[in-house]
Amino acid sequence: MDNLKLTYWIKNDVIANNRIKSKILKKWKLNQHSSQEFIDLKEQTSFLNNNVFYNDYYSFVERIYCVLYSIKGLIKCENEHCNNKVNFMSIKKGYSKFCSLKCSNTNKDVREKYIKTCLERYGVENAFQSENKKDKIKQTNIKRYGAENVFQSNQIKEKIKQSNIEKYGVESAMSNSVIKEKIKKANLEKHGVENVFQLESVKEKIKKSNLERYGVENPSQSPLILGIIKKNNIKKFGRESNKQVHISLKSLDKLNNSKWLMKQNRDLKKTLTQISQELGVSITAVSDYFKKYNIEKKYYYQSLVEKEILKFINFNIETNNRKIISPYELDIYIPEAKLAIEFDGLYWHSYDKKETPKQKKYHLIKTEMCQEQGIQLLHIFENEWIDPTKQEIWKSMINSKLRINDRIFARKCKVEEISDTKLIRSFLKNNHLQGFAGSSIKLGLFYEDELISLMTFGKSRYSKKYQYEMIRYCNKKYINVVGGASKLFKYFTRNYDPQSIVSYADRRHSNGNMYNKLEFEHSHVSAPNYFYFKNGQIELYPRIKFQKHKLEKQLESFDPELSEVENMFNNNYRRIWDCGNIIYIWTK
Repeated sequence: MDNLKLTYWIKNDVIANNRIKSKILKKWKLNQHSSQEFIDLKEQTSFLNNNVFYNDYYSFVERIYCVLYSIKGLIKCENEHCNNKVNFMSIKKGYSKFCSLKCSNTNKDVREKYIKTCLERYGVENAFQSENKKDKIKQTNIKRYGAENVFQSNQIKEKIKQSNIEKYGVESAMSNSVIKEKIKKANLEKHGVENVFQLESVKEKIKKSNLERYGVENPSQSPLILGIIKKNNIKKFGRESNKQVHISLKSLDKLNNSKWLMKQNRDLKKTLTQISQELGVSITAVSDYFKKYNIEKKYYYQSLVEKEILKFINFNIETNNRKIISPYELDIYIPEAKLAIEFDGLYWHSYDKKETPKQKKYHLIKTEMCQEQGIQLLHIFENEWIDPTKQEIWKSMINSKLRINDRIFARKCKVEEISDTKLIRSFLKNNHLQGFAGSSIKLGLFYEDELISLMTFGKSRYSKKYQYEMIRYCNKKYINVVGGASKLFKYFTRNYDPQSIVSYADRRHSNGNMYNKLEFEHSHVSAPNYFYFKNGQIELYPRIKFQKHKLEKQLESFDPELSEVENMFNNNYRRIWDCGNIIYIWTK
């Protein structure tokens, strides 16, 4: 049957009022395809034979449509950058123009039509820019979810978390390593980089858009945007910045009084740390207000913290001893315990220009000179003592060295594997100086149903030579669990059969005794590591945060011709060095 006869058959015997006759459709559904018309229909539309997305009804209707309109091949998306097949809708509507909403939205004609419609209806190019539309959405969200934005609703947040846990095993999809790798792989295939924001074309496009909209390359540089942010913050929080919510109005008044700040720092010789403690705010906040009013900061040696440490320790103490490791000084020395303590004020123990090799090893040199005389030297960084949680951890560690913590024997405790992430986070935050770190195996010692000791393991983070890494070990503050580390470690080796384990002891406060008891072998020591902090502030940042390829986005002034540290120093950062790590290895 030729095409004319087939078309005649369709118009007269198949279609009536733009609908397929039920009698014909029933024959097709019953698979009665033996008639010559059905055979010819399938032959002339054979390009649809591999279509697995439609049932028999839609397959038949699509074939009829193709014959009627002389379509000889698959219909493709009208988006010039896409080659996908589009969906068939009905005998009346035919094929859709685009394969997806994304292709439709990126089409120039569709986009122009949308903008024209929005301008006619709402007076703006995008419906969601309309204040009426925004208010309507807010009211609907408040009615349904009790919040202006659906993502502010605890119900929605919990639903998203549960969905992500079911799908990916984590609360946030972006925390899933498989998803991360897929995104990286897709970006590498499409753009040649792991993150699209690394593309110069994207960076330039963002800058261009910001210049067109705000007159600056970054919205945060725009007085208009800053004014809107301030206005919104005053409306929501009663303050110019949402970071000021925790600050009392009384303290805020003092911070906004430049004469009061100058008097505290210059006349009363108070450090920024002391001012921050008096006002109940962070040292960063105080420093920001000094900068805001262009007040030159005066620095004074922080002896107050040393006095606090001395007050805490109830032992015979020597201070400012220059004889033991001459010509260096020990801030605090406890002869009875062969223990020394040094308080490392961030400003006085850091540098703002390229250090000499000796300066980089200053803390390590003192540590090793003490070690040669059988003395353990603890280095307390200023930011750790100012932090109430870490100060308590340090006090517990000092008590442990002095053997005055409460003692609980491991034989009275029960080993349990822990899956409660909240419990792990809380325990590490309150009992380990470095806080939480992800791990796959969490072993706890429980005494009378209370977690008092924790040891965590995971894949080796820094070296593929080893099967596992012991990532964290700590006891509850002010408690020494006698035999705790040994009991937890034996459980791990017995139940997980590890072939090799690596772990790192921070030489600022550890001499590695625990690893020796667990029969680890000393492998080597690493060179001192460094941290950055903004001049006048108290928060330390790890070096990984400021790798050179990340600096352009983070610094006010960046010169690609300069090194990482030169750029950091040029942006008013200082860096402080620790004592490095001791690396221990255990093998079966």
